[in-house]
Amino acid sequence: MSKLTYACLLALTIAHLSALPALAQGANAPSCEAGNVSDPDALIAACTAQLELKGDVARQVEVLVARAAAYSKKHQHDRAVADLGRALALDGDNLAALKAQAHSYYDDSQYDRAIQDFNRVIAIAPDDSNIFDARGNAFLERRDSHLELMEAGR
Repeated sequence: MSKLTYACLLALTIAHLSALPALAQGANAPSCEAGNVSDPDALIAACTAQLELKGDVARQVEVLVARAAAYSKKHQHDRAVADLGRALALDGDNLAALKAQAHSYYDDSQYDRAIQDFNRVIAIAPDDSNIFDARGNAFLERRDSHLELMEAGR
């Protein structure tokens, strides 16, 4: 067997083996993509199964961010932040994970943490005007929550 034939057979075998998890789940199995949050429970299951495969670091980060989006959709911000923390432990400057974590903190009324993460995003991607808007909203919400506390103490 020539080296070229062996290399082709090896590549085909690897391709078939990598397709087995998807085949085991069935043709209609949901994919683990962050934009596919119409059924958060299915997305969480698909992403959890994908994480068990222990792919490369970049794919693990994508899967963790996608699962965090599903948790956020279900208002389970603690689980979303946990997944995003794992993603950031793998890739500390991942913009998608940083943005998602900032928004999760914001949605959970943890404005100081949201502002910290928005600041990190701005340091990495200063041209993203949406992040400046989101950070401004976090500052406004923080101010409003402080005013409410001061008024309640009167």
